[in-house]
Amino acid sequence: MKKIAFVVLAVIAYIHPLSARAADFDGSKNLICASIETAGCVAGEKCLQGSAEMIGVPQFVKVNFKSNQIDAKRLNGEKITAKIITKTRDKGQMILQGVNNNRSWSLVISEKSGKMSLTASGDQVVYVVFGACIPSS
Repeated sequence: MKKIAFVVLAVIAYIHPLSARAADFDGSKNLICASIETAGCVAGEKCLQGSAEMIGVPQFVKVNFKSNQIDAKRLNGEKITAKIITKTRDKGQMILQGVNNNRSWSLVISEKSGKMSLTASGDQVVYVVFGACIPSS
């Protein structure tokens, strides 16, 4: 009997940290997301791949679930604020969408790992960003 109780406690101890980590990316905590790989494409031209600075997208993005907005700052100091128009959870992913400066954007965050994909598109231009998020205060 003691052996079974020990196994049950061990399983609970193992599962508890995993469930707490998953909650980090379910929309209950604000996030800071960092760009890791980026690409920018203009119709009729080759796509450009490189750093966030090279493509012209912010290196870091703050996702504020309480105010339903995304805040970022370009390297030149320009501040960007975008309202989150839709927020959906589906099959382990948090999906955020909005419109800013005549461009639509979609941010998908894995609730399990915090890895993210961001796309933004406008008139004949598309940006793709892969990165990762961590909880912030």
